[in-house]
Amino acid sequence: MHLTEINTILETNLFYPIKLTHLIYPLFVKKGCGTIININAMDGLRNISGKVAYTASKQGLKGFTDSLRYEAKRKGIRVIGVYLGGMQTDMYYSTGREIEKAMPTLEVARIIFNAYSSSSSGVNSAGVDDITIDRTKV
Repeated sequence: MHLTEINTILETNLFYPIKLTHLIYPLFVKKGCGTIININAMDGLRNISGKVAYTASKQGLKGFTDSLRYEAKRKGIRVIGVYLGGMQTDMYYSTGREIEKAMPTLEVARIIFNAYSSSSSGVNSAGVDDITIDRTKV
């Protein structure tokens, strides 16, 4: 793997979410509330793909999400990490696996929205911190 490819993976999966958070976080702090949802992959929890740079970027995003949650909770801001299995995307299709065995993106979006909506809105009460969605059929 070339260094350029590694940089692209790290920028897309780790640095851009951090940069976006850096832009919106002060607005949430000023309001004293808000929710940040970081969309991750199962590789953020454990190495299941064998792709070193991809896994490092996803586990880095998990570390960022967990650390931000610790800091943000005291400021009234929720931080949720979402860990996804196979999704019906071009990336999944490029692996050569059958796309029908993965989850439709709209279904996953509904699951995330429902989990967010039904959890407690107060950061100090029992709310959702992490959502794991992995129903890939084998």
